[in-house]
Amino acid sequence: MLSTTAEPTDDDPLASVLGVIDLKGGKAVHAVRGNRDSYRPVCCAATNDGDPIALAQMYLDSGVGGLYVADLDAITAGAPHDDLLNRLADLGAPIWIDAGVVDLQLAASDRIVRVVGTESIASLEELVPLRERWSARRHGIVLSIDLREGVVLGGSPALASQTAVEIASEAIGSGFRRLITLDLAAVGAASGTLTLPICQAIAEKHPHVELTSGGGIRTLADIYVLKEGGCRYVLVGTALHGGRKKLSFGGGTC
Repeated sequence: MLSTTAEPTDDDPLASVLGVIDLKGGKAVHAVRGNRDSYRPVCCAATNDGDPIALAQMYLDSGVGGLYVADLDAITAGAPHDDLLNRLADLGAPIWIDAGVVDLQLAASDRIVRVVGTESIASLEELVPLRERWSARRHGIVLSIDLREGVVLGGSPALASQTAVEIASEAIGSGFRRLITLDLAAVGAASGTLTLPICQAIAEKHPHVELTSGGGIRTLADIYVLKEGGCRYVLVGTALHGGRKKLSFGGGTC
């Protein structure tokens, strides 16, 4: 199982995968292109009504290295899923949680990593107290550079006017060593790796940063492409649970 610091190997590509769960109204929903109002509960072999625990267990049984959970209610200023997030953490796998900038009632655990997306902040300066507070609770912190068709989604015009590489450089300069790039236009769309050029540019400029990306993953080949482009971990949702159409990983399905 993937630790929050371990280096996955190409011998087991799924160990570098974080299975994505988007939470909305207590359900795991199928995210498509960032159009959150239209998200519906995941229906797959593990659950026909968006049961997040069943979906997470299916991911872990398939061999993924950990979970990536986006609490969409918390991100959009609603009530966070504290109890459900703790139940997911209790499954024992590393779990990365994006719940915006809200404080969550989470157990102290080295397995939990907090993620904050650029869509939730007006400037990177906001992350300084968050990093100090969450690190004190044994939760690491990762900055997610959120995009739509290559354009940064920021909580202020100033942040949104920057490029992903500029934000990455500023974040790294302020002490961040772990970044995510995620283009919502690719999420759930089986469109391939839209973030690859950005990942390559960040990795070339900052070779020691730990990069994670995803969105649009179709096959193991897409995972390898992102890893060759500088990513250590890859976020995968639809290609694991199938959504409206089951997607193949190589010779079989997960």
